[in-house]
Amino acid sequence: MTIEEDKLRLELLAQDTEAKKSELELIKAEKRRELENSNSIVRELANQTAIKQRELNETQTSLNASLDEKERILQSVKTLRLERDNIRTALEQEQKISIFIYYEVLFSSHELLLKTMCHQLSVAELTALVTRQKREFEHLTEMSHLEESRILNLSSQQRDLINQLEKLQIQLNEEKEELREREVAKIRKNTEYENVRKDVVREQSELERIQKEKEQVELELTHLRQERDITKSQWDSFQSKIKDLENQKVQLHDSISEANLTLARIKAESESASNLLRQKNIECNAALADCDRMFKQTSDSRDELNIAQQRLQKANDLKQSIESSLNEQRRQRVLLSDELNHLEEAVHTGRLAKQLADESREASEEALKSAVNKLNKMQTEKKLLEETYRKRSSSANRMVRLRNTRQHLESVELELSQKSLKLNEVSEKLNTLQ
Repeated sequence: MTIEEDKLRLELLAQDTEAKKSELELIKAEKRRELENSNSIVRELANQTAIKQRELNETQTSLNASLDEKERILQSVKTLRLERDNIRTALEQEQKISIFIYYEVLFSSHELLLKTMCHQLSVAELTALVTRQKREFEHLTEMSHLEESRILNLSSQQRDLINQLEKLQIQLNEEKEELREREVAKIRKNTEYENVRKDVVREQSELERIQKEKEQVELELTHLRQERDITKSQWDSFQSKIKDLENQKVQLHDSISEANLTLARIKAESESASNLLRQKNIECNAALADCDRMFKQTSDSRDELNIAQQRLQKANDLKQSIESSLNEQRRQRVLLSDELNHLEEAVHTGRLAKQLADESREASEEALKSAVNKLNKMQTEKKLLEETYRKRSSSANRMVRLRNTRQHLESVELELSQKSLKLNEVSEKLNTLQ
């Protein structure tokens, strides 16, 4: 039954190994697909990174161009402001000059009038002077109109320049806003690029972890295959050892049957000795009765009394010798019973050892060989005991042999306990393997 269970366990172990192998193949295929997907993702991320890098470079170049344009616009705004200030100062100077000329003309005209009135010029000279002053006044009026038109033109140019400056300021603000947006986009793209780089690093670490797990699973599969081969070889050795143990069991049964026969024969001899002792006791009692009777009958005869005393002494000596032989036989029977009990315990221990060997399917070959040798020694010693029983040798030799047998049985029990410990260790190992 244990062998069938072991076969079933081995089959289950093989099925488990095949299932783990198929699972490992599926894991390998899945990890291979994940690796391919990761590689494609890495390539795509590299392409996207290159595209983002190109876009970033383009944005940087456009940003640099915008900065240059900004500097140029600021420079032009500064020049326009300088021109506006120059125009304002020129207009103010021209207004001052025109006012000064106007007052100077008035002053000169009044002065001429005064001179005319004072010197009482002629009418013709006065007319020529008035005409000349009129022409000068008209010329001054035209010049003032020209200056006013020039001032108006300069004012319109100033308004145009101011409008242009406002437009440039708006454009500059727009350029600043666009530059700010580009900076934000640049930061966002840098963040995306950093996230992509982190994703790539994480994918690479994940791929390395998957590769390590794959190698670890392959090592576990190799270890399981080695354990399966070792278990198979141990199973073959267990079968051979079980056969050896069965043969030893048959031999032990034969030796036990022979020991039982020897014990029965010894019991029969002990019973015959007991019967003989009872007969001797009866004879002794009869002799004592005769002695009493003789004491009563020959109370007057000293010689008969001495003879009766001698017969009584002899009867007592015979009784003591018979009792001592009977006690010796009883002691031998007790020793043989103890030896038989030790043999039965050894047989029971052997059966337990066989049962443990059947459950765990492992025993050391050297231990088995030593057990076989010791069993052979037990058989030889059993034969020696049988010969000893047959020959009825002296009690001293029997005691020595019984002592040796007891020591040998103790050594066998110690060896069997060591075997049981080894079998327990092997069973624990098999349980861990299962």
